[in-house]
Order: sequence, then structure tokens, then C-alpha cells
Amino acid sequence: YVGYEHVVATQTNPSVDIGIASATEQNWDFSNLQASTYDTVRFVDPAATPAGVSFPSSNMARSGSLPSLLGIGLGDLIPLPLDLFPGTAYYTKNADGKIYNNGVFTNINIPGLIDLGEQNLAANPADLFLAPLAFNESISNQGQFELVYNLQNDTLPIPIPVTLRVSLNKTITADAYGNLQLPDETYSVLRYNEDVVADIFVGIEVFGVPIQSFVDTTINFNIFRFLSKGQNYPVATVTISPDGTGEPTPLSIEYFDELGPIAASFDFTTSCLTGYFTNNSANALAYNWDFGDGSAGSSAASPSYQFTQPGTYSVTLQAF
Repeated sequence: YVGYEHVVATQTNPSVDIGIASATEQNWDFSNLQASTYDTVRFVDPAATPAGVSFPSSNMARSGSLPSLLGIGLGDLIPLPLDLFPGTAYYTKNADGKIYNNGVFTNINIPGLIDLGEQNLAANPADLFLAPLAFNESISNQGQFELVYNLQNDTLPIPIPVTLRVSLNKTITADAYGNLQLPDETYSVLRYNEDVVADIFVGIEVFGVPIQSFVDTTINFNIFRFLSKGQNYPVATVTISPDGTGEPTPLSIEYFDELGPIAASFDFTTSCLTGYFTNNSANALAYNWDFGDGSAGSSAASPSYQFTQPGTYSVTLQAF
């Protein structure tokens, strides 16, 4: 609901046992988790956000990293810094309590590779994010996010429309229940098993017919969300590796956690005039980078930055 907020932690490639589907009460011990990043889940009025007018049917919005907004965390599976894509997702919560994702406003920029700037990744049909279920109940949905970008540069005589499309076919089943132990608290939970088939296409289409594809693939993965009475957001969400990789492997987990002592720390590498900064800060929710050259800096978690001149620079990081 608008006004809801909670601190969540994220750990990539966690060592957790997700258990099995069962009508017998289970116990999940996730008490040894160690957060790599923290974020604040905060739902606001869409009218107070920059792209609210583009999603008129939405009655909730939240900002964050792209994987969290889409409800997935693919860990190291996709070698792109998706967690660096800041965005705002727009949701509709209907009278039945079902929550649909209508799209995401994001800045798609991978330094040195692609810079599309601010874009609306619209969902049509909307993607089901959460629904109230009783044990052994299921619900299915087909959602699709699509963006068409007119690629143009000095070597192209006319703009070329490039389509980015992610189609999500999912079935959500409440398949287990029991007690979930997190580092700070134990919850009585109902587990949702979300079986997802994602068709991903990036290429050139003419009247809906693919002419050239750069990415055209299908991946299947599972998302397990743990819902607890009295909480208005999953207390834990685990994404499991796609089929064909051997034993199911947890790729990431987002979970309720309390912030510990704060510390700012980072590593870096350089390539020519570009610095790549890896944030190792503990228990932080926001960051302020000063690259030591008089620029505006950055608020990204782990930014890259291209300096204009060779030299020695004193780079500082503030963690909040």
C-alpha cells in the first residue's frame, strides 16, 4: 500500500536449502545469511514520481534496482550490472488483492556498451507480481514487457527500430508452509513457488516479424516467496537457477533484515581513463561518490566513471 516501507537485504548466490513442496510443516533455517547490499522497499503515490503520467492505471509505485522491481534476482547468471539500473515500477493493486506490474521507468546505460537513456519498459499485458493464495491454490498469468528504441547514428541513413521484449509466463502455487528463520527474526510463513518461463528477444522487427535477432532465448527459473501474516511484503524471496544447470542453485535472496554497523569501503580497477568501482560497504542504503575531478559524482552503488584527463585522483565514498 502507499506509505509502506521496509528495509530488505540482498545476498547473491546464498547457501540455503529451499526445501520441498509438502503438506507437512517445514523449518527453513536462513539464519546465517550475510547481506551484500541493503535497500528500502517504499511504495509511494505514482503521481509523485517522474513517469507517473505514463502509467495512468497504477495506484502504487516503488523505486529500486531493476531486478528487485521485476521481482527476480538472477545473481551472476546474466553478466550485466542489472543492479545498477535504477528505476521506478508501477503497480495496480485491485479489489481482490492481486498486484500487477504495469511497467518500469528506468535509465538503461551500460558505460562503453549501450546508452538508451531514460525509457519506459511498458507491460502489456501486465505481469502478476503477487496474489492472495491459500495452501495448495494456484494462479497463472502471462505478462510482457516491451521497449522499442529507434537506433540512430552517423552511419545509419534512417533510424532502425530495435525491440527489447521480455515475455513472462508464470504459475504461482502456494506449495509449502512452516517456520522461516532469518538472521534477526523467525516468521510463520506460507511459501509461494513461482514457476517462470521467460522468452527474451532483442532485435529488429518489421510489422511484428523478426528480421534480425541479437538475443532470442528462453530461460526457465523458479522464484520462491515466503509470505507471513501481518507483513505486507514477502519476508524472503529466493530465485533458483534455470533448468539444465544441474542441481537447482539459489542465485539470490532478498529478505527482511535489520541494519548493523555502517562502514564505507570499495575496491577499483582501471582501463585507460575509466575507473570501475566495486562497493564493499556494510549496512548502507545510499551512497555518494566524489571522483576527485570536480564532477557531479555519482549516487550509484558500484559506478564506473570515465575521467577526461590522465592523472592521479582522490576518490571518496560516503555511505549512508
